[in-house]
Amino acid sequence: MAPPMDDKLENPNKVDKIDDQDLERKIKKEQKAKLKEEKKLKAAQKAEAAKLQAQKPTDDPKKSDRRQRRRDVDEERTEDFIDPATPDGQKKQLSRQMAKQYNPSVVEKSWYSWWEASGFFVADANCSKPPFVIVLPPPNVTGALHIGHGLTAAIQDTIIRWRRMSGYNVLWVPGMDHAGIATQVVILFIMLMNYI
Repeated sequence: MAPPMDDKLENPNKVDKIDDQDLERKIKKEQKAKLKEEKKLKAAQKAEAAKLQAQKPTDDPKKSDRRQRRRDVDEERTEDFIDPATPDGQKKQLSRQMAKQYNPSVVEKSWYSWWEASGFFVADANCSKPPFVIVLPPPNVTGALHIGHGLTAAIQDTIIRWRRMSGYNVLWVPGMDHAGIATQVVILFIMLMNYI
């Protein structure tokens, strides 16, 4: 039996083909490595430029001019932020610009008197609209208010406003004590302390 012959010796064209393929692969690898190095270099240059830009002082004249103009405008129009005087019972007069801080005593005073004058807290007994009433219970006799009181009031207020906007004849009445047991306990305690 004859020993196996090497393919390269048997077919010289095949040897050339393999060498060409290896050479092409090597060239492609070198090109990829070169591109990768170029990308790394560009990224490093970009990072360095960004670092230098961040270290630069930001005394851009355009930005400072804009800031100064804004300050000048704010200082010139201080009267725009003052709420105009609103006579009692008339709709609130609003300033052209909103005040920087909310002042409830100024804002609510004018609105509340207008609401009262407009009859928003009174139901009309002779109205043809369907009636809608919610009885608002006061806080319990213990005097301890909690989040439930606020939540109840907020929900009732929302429902009342929604019904009024929906065309109902609405009344939100302050009503009875909703905490009868707590009231009874407190009164019994006071009676026991005073009479025993």
